[in-house]
Amino acid sequence: MARSNVVVPISGPLATNNAAALRRAALADAGIIILPHFFLAEDLAEGRLVPLLADHPVAGLGLFAVYAKGRFVPTKVRKFVDHLATTLRSVPGLTR
Repeated sequence: MARSNVVVPISGPLATNNAAALRRAALADAGIIILPHFFLAEDLAEGRLVPLLADHPVAGLGLFAVYAKGRFVPTKVRKFVDHLATTLRSVPGLTR
């Protein structure tokens, strides 16, 4: 079956870009949230939150390490970015 994109307008009394605030709102029955699985894994496992529309995944968002452009990237910056890339690949629920 072919999937199609669906746009759903969202409105309500709460708007925030803070993941912790969204989680607290959901735990207080204030509505539906979209957050990465790894952020909610314990709440989902303990039954405090339940997944909705699990078979309708949200388009992925990028995660970027941003640093000043230049011909020379300091070794400590390159090593840190490499460490982030390696570490984040092993986080459950955080995949490409």
